[in-house]
Amino acid sequence: MANEPDNWDYSLPWYHGSPDGELEQLDADSAITQNESVARVFSHKPSLVSGSGNRVRHDGKIDPAYLYIIAEELEPKDVYRADFTGNQEHFEWHIKRSVKLQLVRQTRIDPAELLSAEDIAALREMARAMREGQT
Repeated sequence: MANEPDNWDYSLPWYHGSPDGELEQLDADSAITQNESVARVFSHKPSLVSGSGNRVRHDGKIDPAYLYIIAEELEPKDVYRADFTGNQEHFEWHIKRSVKLQLVRQTRIDPAELLSAEDIAALREMARAMREGQT
């Protein structure tokens, strides 16, 4: 997967994580990613996510959940990047149209990936400081 969005390899697999089982279709404007670990973490519906690459920590609580793969080829015109400060690696994208999904597997929360109470407090303080322009 390329680091630069302008050189993004759209032919690589795209994933979607959801707490809902038996999905066959993903609606337009839903979140997708080419990072399987990120999709798996997002299947647990976290309010906070921290990390990068395959080392992603979160505060999700829904367990079990589900990992899906987009069962159609996507082109640049089909997706757009989520634009927010925490998306420096461009791991979160959104789909512009409805697409077919295929279930990959059920996911379980890995306790080693859970953020501690201290981690959560630090992340919330960092977000507050960013909003107030203190960083």
